[in-house]
Amino acid sequence: IPSLKPPYMEAEISPELIPEGFNYYAAGHIHKPYKEEFKKGLLVYSGSIETVNYDEVKNEKGFYYVRVDENGNVNPQFIKLESTRKFLVLEQDFTGMTPSKITELAVQLVKGADEPGVVIIPVLKGTLPVEASRAAVDIAKVRNAAEKALIVHPVVLLRESGVSEEVVRSIFESEFKDLKTKAFEYFLQIFSERYSSEEAEKIARVAVRLIEPLTKKEEEKVKQTLEELLK
Repeated sequence: IPSLKPPYMEAEISPELIPEGFNYYAAGHIHKPYKEEFKKGLLVYSGSIETVNYDEVKNEKGFYYVRVDENGNVNPQFIKLESTRKFLVLEQDFTGMTPSKITELAVQLVKGADEPGVVIIPVLKGTLPVEASRAAVDIAKVRNAAEKALIVHPVVLLRESGVSEEVVRSIFESEFKDLKTKAFEYFLQIFSERYSSEEAEKIARVAVRLIEPLTKKEEEKVKQTLEELLK
């Protein structure tokens, strides 16, 4: 519902499609407790009773016990639950480090947090050096670094560096080029690092053509453009 802006979720239905005349609207799918006045009643998300993703660790878990009196007044009481599993989120910025160094430090992080029954989630952030690849980080080694934990679930948010900041700045600070030209040169710089000049130019042109249909959510046009690239 756009006007309410519940967390984690883009609205998929307009308020007009939800019927009037209810004191309590029980909603689901969103994993964070949330309630708001809606129409002449109350819209409530109880959230989930278990942590599913690492960014939910700080969310309260539980459910609503709802009482409705003889006059139709709604009184939802949130019953908090304690998770049976302990989650440890270890966020670390590894900007500028090589994949081997990242692996080494991530293993040390996991070993330092190791304890019986815990779920360890190392979150690897930052920007890799030019030419370095996320695939070169030994995730299996990080995952197997703990001896006591219930599980180790690494989350890799590392960004690969295709183009230096100087190159990006020189492209986008120009006042004499339209947006598509700037976008083409930016994509060309990125793809030239990994493909031949002919292939890089072809992919860059397709990337520019995808900008408009992606922003307009024209799925069929996006599909057609990608199919042309694969021919």
